[in-house]
Amino acid sequence: MDYNLFPVFVEIMRHQNLSKAGRALGMTQPAVSNALARLRDQFGDQLFIRASRGVIPTQFASDIGADIERHVEELKLLTQTQSRRSVELSKISRRFRLVAHDMEECLILPQVLAELSNVAPGMQIEVRPYNRATLADELTTGRADFVMAYLRDVHKNLISREMVYQDFVCVCRKNHPEVGKRPSLKQFVRLNHMIVSPDKGGFHGLVDEHLMEKGMSRNVTISVPHFLTACQFVARTDCILTLPRLVAEEGARAFGLHLFELPFKMDGFSTSLHWHRRLDNDPEHAAIRELILETLKKEVPGRQN
Repeated sequence: MDYNLFPVFVEIMRHQNLSKAGRALGMTQPAVSNALARLRDQFGDQLFIRASRGVIPTQFASDIGADIERHVEELKLLTQTQSRRSVELSKISRRFRLVAHDMEECLILPQVLAELSNVAPGMQIEVRPYNRATLADELTTGRADFVMAYLRDVHKNLISREMVYQDFVCVCRKNHPEVGKRPSLKQFVRLNHMIVSPDKGGFHGLVDEHLMEKGMSRNVTISVPHFLTACQFVARTDCILTLPRLVAEEGARAFGLHLFELPFKMDGFSTSLHWHRRLDNDPEHAAIRELILETLKKEVPGRQN
């Protein structure tokens, strides 16, 4: 039995999609498919069957899923404990470069930086903006030690650990003249929309792709690069804005926005902590990433355990 394949099983069970499992593991979809084929041979069961939007587990996979996930987490904890033993965080005097999207800067970095400054005061953290065009080069050349982001692209030699899962909701200004408690789909597409497009810009996003599948489209009138800026704008206009849930909750608190559910179901996404494979056995890097993940487990709602 090849126990190294168990994390692949866990991520496929978690996402029920080979591409998403690959992104969480830092693997290509063909590599995930190959690992799944080996798992099927070892267990003598199909484990996962193709469905319209991914895969669904067989009864056998469902029966063994919880046990396998528990064993993977126990092995992970054992590895993390060993890395913590070998490094005293208070003695680290090194600069780490952390790449983060605007969203992660708002939701995750405040808690992480506060904890790091307490336990590793001799360490320097340089936060760099996420740039899709240069990210692969930054990881390869060592100009990025950690990346906090949802990555749509597949990157070679990247290891990933899921941090936070979010679905999508909408916000608008309070007392919006056309939005009640929860507008219908017809009302939703008729309203003016703002979009956050931090990577490529433009007026088309995940919501538009979902609506196209239904033969519908919406009226996007404003496109901005930053999440909290978008919340400020929405508070002063009659646009509505679709956001990841935790960002929407933060924006609603900060700017007095009305938050409501989408009038249709749409898949969410996971923000993960990523690093290049060459850093995986670096004891100081391992100790810092363990601390980051432990901090998020305690401090950030929606953290994946």
